[in-house]
Amino acid sequence: MEIPFQIAQSGHQILGMMHIPVSRKPDAPVVIMVYGLNGDRVDIHRLSVVFARSACRQGMTVVRFDFRGCGISSGEFFETSLGTKAEDLRSVLSFVRGCMQDESYRLVLLGYSDGIRVIEKVIATDGGVDMICTWNPVLTSMKRTFSSPDAKRTRLSLEPATRKLVFPLFGVYMGVEYLSEVNEDLPLGKMLDLNIP
Repeated sequence: MEIPFQIAQSGHQILGMMHIPVSRKPDAPVVIMVYGLNGDRVDIHRLSVVFARSACRQGMTVVRFDFRGCGISSGEFFETSLGTKAEDLRSVLSFVRGCMQDESYRLVLLGYSDGIRVIEKVIATDGGVDMICTWNPVLTSMKRTFSSPDAKRTRLSLEPATRKLVFPLFGVYMGVEYLSEVNEDLPLGKMLDLNIP
């Protein structure tokens, strides 16, 4: 079953899809996908959809969602930061725990790209995650991305409607707070210290 859901968060709507297998074994994984930068619940080449459907056939529940300002969730991308993404992930975790309250399951956070940075922020303050899985994690600063010859030609500008300072990136406007956050390293030791498989 593929069930759409909607969660209110800080005046915005987080929209997503929950893939629930027809038959689920006790302690089967519940995987929440955590996207990087401006990724969304579908992602490039429908990677998330293909994974979710395949995992669901294997008996896993998979949750795909759009952070606010991404995909079809409300908000603008330039209002997004690692902090707002962490708030959104906490709301999704609360929703999933409410859905699964009478069942035993193993909660897995699947982060790719800088989604691992969001996971680190949430895990540092919230417990109850049984496993972390990463696809192409970005642990080092993204300064090289923003100092490439193409990026050097792109300068900070004003977002037309709000006149906020933004960085044009991949067809969207990135806020300066997020730009600053991705220009910092995420020490691997910090992740290993969490002691989560």
